[in-house]
Amino acid sequence: CVREILERYSARVEPLILAIGRASGVPRVTLLRVLGSSGGERALAAVRADLGHSDEIVRRSALEVLAAWPDDAAASELLNLAGSEADRGRALTALQGYFRLASSAKGGAAAPRKLFEDALAIGQTAEMKKILLEGLASASHPAALEAASTLLADREVCSEAANAMLRIGAAIASTHPVAVVDALRKLEESPDRSITEKARAIASEAAR
Repeated sequence: CVREILERYSARVEPLILAIGRASGVPRVTLLRVLGSSGGERALAAVRADLGHSDEIVRRSALEVLAAWPDDAAASELLNLAGSEADRGRALTALQGYFRLASSAKGGAAAPRKLFEDALAIGQTAEMKKILLEGLASASHPAALEAASTLLADREVCSEAANAMLRIGAAIASTHPVAVVDALRKLEESPDRSITEKARAIASEAAR
């Protein structure tokens, strides 16, 4: 049964890999997207190779395909890319893809938490921390809320951390009310009155 599955996968993906080696421009982009929907190690390797393609459109498409990868096989590649990418937009795209995979990681509550914690390690500069928080704000998961809260004490990004927490809290208030109420208590003493009021409103909604 496993052998049959592998044979079917190979029959589907190998022609695409051969074709992408001869393609350029829009046809190559199309093949990248098909490989992305196929998943698997061979497809992932082909998409990863195009992250450094000479054509900017192909490079961008390869990143978009990687960020939308169907399973967590692309997670480490996305995080490494986010940490080394000089372009802010590309770094953010990689992080958003990584956090999407982290949010759906299997293995109980510990697995997503570990992936979100790992991401914090790349925040070595104020700018990178801001990109991290922008990415976290798009992740509807209690572990994202917890990760964002760890940057509240950082004076360089405390405002961004608070706003990320508000966005995440609003997104998961109905599904994770206890986590939201507990986390947003940390914003009650914010010097920014608007943040405090928003935090109380979200916590009140979660507590209903």
